Amino acid sequence: MRKPSPKSNQATLTEEQQERLMESCQVMGYYRAAMWAEKELGLQTSTASLSRWYQKRAQLLTTGRLRKMLQGADDFDAQLDRKQVDAKISNLLRTRFFEVIQSTQDIESVKSFGTLLLNFVRNEQNDERLDVMRKRLEQTEEQLRIARADSQQLAVEGLLEEAKGNEEAKKLLNQFLAALKK
Repeated sequence: MRKPSPKSNQATLTEEQQERLMESCQVMGYYRAAMWAEKELGLQTSTASLSRWYQKRAQLLTTGRLRKMLQGADDFDAQLDRKQVDAKISNLLRTRFFEVIQSTQDIESVKSFGTLLLNFVRNEQNDERLDVMRKRLEQTEEQLRIARADSQQLAVEGLLEEAKGNEEAKKLLNQFLAALKK
């Protein structure tokens, strides 16, 4: 799902006006809501444009609510495993999706709910990929740190060999080598 265009007529509305427009779409339907928006808000929009805007905004709001609920659960109980909660929400959404398919003839509602479900699952998969990538990055950084330390140690040991006749240089290199080992 793409984010709403900043050039759309609805993007010029304040948050409060957008909420009022959402409510009017729910209560009046798109055609009457478009007429109301022109009269009350001075917004000229088509029924199709208003329908697309409403569907996108409804999905964003629903996804946001789900994320807030999940964050609230995380704040309430730090012991909760986010992956388990995501899996439970995903299963709940899947179950509800199949219930909606069986109980309604409204294809647009089914399509909208299915899109919401797919977006949630896609976000869940992206979170898992990010976790794997973070772990790989941490491992690579640790390997790099070890390699740098080994390289520095080898360089100092080589310099120690060359500084056999110079006791002051040898003393400084031993101090540096001791610092590296810490």
